[in-house]
Amino acid sequence: MERSLDIEKGTLLILQAFYDIKIVQQKLEPASPNLSKFRMSLFWDTDVRKIDWEQQYKAIIRGVFERGNEEEQND
Repeated sequence: MERSLDIEKGTLLILQAFYDIKIVQQKLEPASPNLSKFRMSLFWDTDVRKIDWEQQYKAIIRGVFERGNEEEQND
């Protein structure tokens, strides 16, 4: 395949290794939501950079349902 694409030998192997590393890194990184979908006023009582999203997910969900608008609740 590399020959038909006219690329150096081993290039696809290196690209596959980089891809595999990226997938493992994504699995190891702590989960955090896309905060751009939420108003920061939902988290008025805390520093969002310090939230442990995995440990406190129930309180976060409850807060979004109590204070969030319909769009935030659906995300």
